[in-house]
Amino acid sequence: MATNDEGIATLLKVKKEHERYLGQIRHWEHLEIASDESDWWVRGITSDQTQSPAVRTLPFVELYTLKGNLLFPIGSLLPVSRLKADLSWHPIAQTLQVKRPKLNYNFFGIDESIEISLRPSNKEQATSALLLSTAALGNYAETSPAHRLKHLSWTLISEQQALVIGTPVLPLPGQTFWNCQSLYLPTGYELNFSLLVPALVKRLGLEVTQKLLLQVDAPSLVINEKSVLPLSISSVRLTLDRISSNLSAD
Repeated sequence: MATNDEGIATLLKVKKEHERYLGQIRHWEHLEIASDESDWWVRGITSDQTQSPAVRTLPFVELYTLKGNLLFPIGSLLPVSRLKADLSWHPIAQTLQVKRPKLNYNFFGIDESIEISLRPSNKEQATSALLLSTAALGNYAETSPAHRLKHLSWTLISEQQALVIGTPVLPLPGQTFWNCQSLYLPTGYELNFSLLVPALVKRLGLEVTQKLLLQVDAPSLVINEKSVLPLSISSVRLTLDRISSNLSAD
């Protein structure tokens, strides 16, 4: 377990119903994972990794420092509980059960086909997009300095979700993605037949200004560059105000 000079380790906790989000850190082979009745526990996270986009954008997680057997929420001087002593720890890549959604694209006609799907990947991938709630983005845009938003762009996915594109990734909960040619793939995943990406793009009929965002447990989405805006307080405010007005009218 990664500890500092004082023997203090960092642990991550997430409810079992949200385990799919751990795919973002599954490629860190030094991590170990254990479970109790309701939660997954991850140990081995270094202090640098706690500040990385892969961890900071994980939704529904709690971070603790472990001193002795006491659990302290990050930044707190008061312990909230004790870590169970009988947890069984195993490598995260071998233990975590990851869903593999099927895309079912037929490349060779009725009688001959190849099933394209997402699979867990141990490769390091550069995060390039963040799918998050519009509420979280709105609150952040109102309080963040303009230079923090300067090199980012965004597009509205739905009334509840937005996609922020570019780096540095915002330190907000959400699902991160990496850029694979004309596809946005979830961080921690790759296509089982990566050489077929150009054929997949052609089969889908994507235009030069379009990209496909593939999700683990939700429908795929076409992102049109014409709808992507520079990220700014005004662009977010105007868009969310328009959504609010539409909801009020309904």
